[in-house]
Formats: sequence, structure tokens, C-alpha cells
Amino acid sequence: FLGAGLGLNFHAEYGSYSNSYDILVGIPLYLHARIYFTKTRCQPFFSLSTGAYFCSPCSYFINPMVGVNYRITSPVGMYLTVGYSGNTRRAYYSRNWNNSLEISLGCTFSSSDVKKVINEAKNLISQ
Repeated sequence: FLGAGLGLNFHAEYGSYSNSYDILVGIPLYLHARIYFTKTRCQPFFSLSTGAYFCSPCSYFINPMVGVNYRITSPVGMYLTVGYSGNTRRAYYSRNWNNSLEISLGCTFSSSDVKKVINEAKNLISQ
């Protein structure tokens, strides 16, 4: 799987000058690749995302992850991932590299399978 994405990201960062937490908003534009190791209902995978956050200040990021996608039904799945997240952060004319551990839980939907389910439901209703 290879794709591109645009998102919205909120995170809190402790400001050493303000002595408080600041809520930062970022808009990531990224490329995403995912390799599934099996075609079974429970699918382990490796994924890699890389791109840039468009915010103030702008930064670049890389996010390799390993995870498992479990298909609940044909069009719907749940996934759990663990990975590394690294990004640059420009602060006061210097650029720092920030590292973190990322854990994600989410849902996937297959658009072609969803269309099939909708068409089958329409056919059942019209009969």
C-alpha cells in the first residue's frame, strides 16, 4: 500500500520560557507506505510515514511503525501499532531533533468493499 495524506495534529509541549504547557496544532502533509506480511484475517505489517508539519514553526518528521491489522468484517478492520516518531523543531534559530514512542489504535475501511455492501443493501431494499 502506498499513499499520501493530510492531517490535523494536536499536542502539548512544555515551554521552558513560559513555564506552562502550550497546545500546538500541526497540519502534516506526508507520504505513507505499508507492507502487509500475510493476507489472513490477522495481518502483521510494517509502515513508514514521512513528511512535514505546516504550522508555526514548521518541522519535518519520520515515523516507522510495526503493527497488526485485524479484519472484523470484509470492509472493516482495527489496528494497533507501536513505533518511533522523530521530528525537527525550529526554536530560536536552531533546529532540534525530537524523539518519541508512538502507540496507535484505529479503524480501517476498504472503500471498494463498502461500496459492495451499500449496493447489496440497496438491492435488498428494492426487492
